[in-house]
Amino acid sequence: MKKWLLGFLVFNLLVLVQQAGFSQETGNREKTDAVYMKNGIVYRGDLLSYDETQGMVRIQLFDGEVVVLEEDKIERIVKADSGRKKNNKASSDKEELTDVVYLKDGSVLKGLIVNYEQGATLKFRLQNGEEIVIIDSEIARIVQDVREPKANSYDELINGQAKAKPKEQVYNFKERGFYNATMLGSLNTRSGNEYKMGLSFHNVSGFQFSRWLGIGLGVGIETYGTDDDEVIYPVFAEFRGYFNKKIKAPYYTLSAGYGFMTTNKKEFITEARGGWMLHPAIGLRFNAKKRSNLTADIGYKFQKAYFRRDFTFNGDIEIRDVLYQRLIIRVGLLF
Repeated sequence: MKKWLLGFLVFNLLVLVQQAGFSQETGNREKTDAVYMKNGIVYRGDLLSYDETQGMVRIQLFDGEVVVLEEDKIERIVKADSGRKKNNKASSDKEELTDVVYLKDGSVLKGLIVNYEQGATLKFRLQNGEEIVIIDSEIARIVQDVREPKANSYDELINGQAKAKPKEQVYNFKERGFYNATMLGSLNTRSGNEYKMGLSFHNVSGFQFSRWLGIGLGVGIETYGTDDDEVIYPVFAEFRGYFNKKIKAPYYTLSAGYGFMTTNKKEFITEARGGWMLHPAIGLRFNAKKRSNLTADIGYKFQKAYFRRDFTFNGDIEIRDVLYQRLIIRVGLLF
């Protein structure tokens, strides 16, 4: 009789212990995060991170295992109440963990994710206790379990790493001193239904007295047609200046001088004379390196020229006294 009574007491004691353990586990489960999968599986534990750019959710289960879940396979995420271990951990190190939601309109919300249904809505509890509902399409990025920084700079916290700041551009253009500009361009015109394009190469060396005024001497070579015979070698003075004191600055140039031509027996040119030239242009200077800048400009070129052809095979003579007028577009390097 005593053995039976002792066995009955032991059995009931084991049942009570099991029920107490089950109730404690159930209570712990209710205070943990939950990830509901589309296939019906539910993962419970501590939600470690949610990386929206890579579409990955990391959760630590009760046995310590860390599971990585794909975002497109998740139906919804339910986070535990704000009184969970997060706040206990925060109270120990006096730094509170928080969730950060970045909206597409530039707003940043800080607080706690209560419930998130992917593709639908996000229920969010702000730090002042107010709960709001956000449409998923309005969310740009979510960063979870972020430590509250002293500087209140959440832009510097992305997956626990500091965001690299863009390198500051410093205005270092030499407004006074010697300069050299090398430019390659195209000479364009339309005559009737015919489109003609020539090429130009210019090099200018000079001295910049101020941001507004620099004077240089330039030489070049230009072609005004598809044939190699219309070649002119300009020698000119150049004036240039820059309109503002910025990394990218609009500028002007004005070139004036004389274009030389030479005879070419192979092309039957027996007499050739150049003439005056004028070339106004406006452009933009881009900062490329510390001591060099890229440039691009557009202008109009006037060039006077005269040449005579004597065709020996039939005795014909061609005399051209012409004023070339071309739209000129150039790119170059300034240093």
